[in-house]
Amino acid sequence: MPRSWFLAAAAAVFAAAVLAIPAPAPVRAADEKDKEKGKKKRDVEAAVEKGLEFLKKQQQQDGHFEAQGGQ
Repeated sequence: MPRSWFLAAAAAVFAAAVLAIPAPAPVRAADEKDKEKGKKKRDVEAAVEKGLEFLKKQQQQDGHFEAQGGQ
């Protein structure tokens, strides 16, 4: 009888170990992260473009920038 108890206990420990392994994250979550990264990248690129347009408007024909009061 002790052997059957040992096998039952070993089977229970094995089953508990298998059930304790977490399931892999859904693939959909990775897609959502990629979409979020893409949105952030587009936002950054839009901000950079907007800043460059501002600088282009402030720059004079010969390439210099004027300070306050034309200095």
